[in-house]
Amino acid sequence: MKVNIHTYSFGNNMPVYKGYIEMDNFDADTCWNLCNWSAWTDKKPEMLHSEISSCAHGICFTNSETWEKWLALSFGWLKGDEKKISDYIEKHKNNIFWK
Repeated sequence: MKVNIHTYSFGNNMPVYKGYIEMDNFDADTCWNLCNWSAWTDKKPEMLHSEISSCAHGICFTNSETWEKWLALSFGWLKGDEKKISDYIEKHKNNIFWK
C-alpha cells in the first residue's frame, strides 16, 4: 500500500506533498515513527520515499485503501475525509498548538 505524506505549515492551509511510505497495512503511528527516523537510526528506512527525517503536528498521512486522512495534532490525531481535514486546518492554521 502507498501512504501519501503531506504537510501543513503555520499560517498556511494548503497541503504540500512530501512523498510516500510503502507498507502492508496502514498504521498512522508507524508512519509517524518512520518520518521521525533520525531520532532512532542513522539510515533512512527503505519504505520511506521522502526527504523527511523528523516531523511534528501538521504532517498528514492518507490511507490509500479508505482515503481517510490522519492529521497529526500537537497531541493525537484528527481522522477524516479531505473536507474535515481542510476545515480544521483553515480554522486552526494560525494556532501554535493543534488540539
